[in-house]
Amino acid sequence: MTGPTLSLKTTTARLISRFLRVNLVETGYIKDYPPEEATKSKTDKEVNKIIAPVRDFRHECLKEIFKIYLMKGLSVILDSAFSKREIRKKYYTIIENNNLDKKSLFFYRFLLVWYHCDDREIIKHRLGYRKTNPLISDPSVIDWSVINNLRKDYQLPIDENHYDRWPHTHELIEILEFDSSKKIVKLNNKDEKYTPLGKNVRDFLKSQLAIGKL
Repeated sequence: MTGPTLSLKTTTARLISRFLRVNLVETGYIKDYPPEEATKSKTDKEVNKIIAPVRDFRHECLKEIFKIYLMKGLSVILDSAFSKREIRKKYYTIIENNNLDKKSLFFYRFLLVWYHCDDREIIKHRLGYRKTNPLISDPSVIDWSVINNLRKDYQLPIDENHYDRWPHTHELIEILEFDSSKKIVKLNNKDEKYTPLGKNVRDFLKSQLAIGKL
């Protein structure tokens, strides 16, 4: 799962986890972002400097968890922003290295579900809900300045054509896009014939949209 804060990642990740019967790891609970006081009246550069170490810590933890699942032959859903292309590439590489390892007993596919919401009013509405609901992921991220900087910092995966296949195994990386403001979900791969997991999740999300669950 990749996308800026408040793009509906965690809500749908939990639904997909139950649908696929796959474990879900939510990085919002690995370590909280700093409280609002720590970022209040700070410049964009200062806010990024404060949250960068927390983000790095989360991904180091997440990578180790990810490797454990792969070693045990288990599928897993990772719920995090994965805001940088370089971060996403590291996870692609972990799977490809596993698939290339002749000692590995398991071969994996990779589905990247990319979330985005371009409606400012919807984002503000979700922010208001986050402030009053203690059961959602990463409840400490309720300061608009932090959220705005996280959104600005996000690098879109639309230019990642060179990641469309792993360079050595040439297996397809399935990419599913979910626009949570317009409620549109679609596969971004050119040939759907090679995207069985993506098609399955896409059809499930469409069914949840149709009955008003999303």
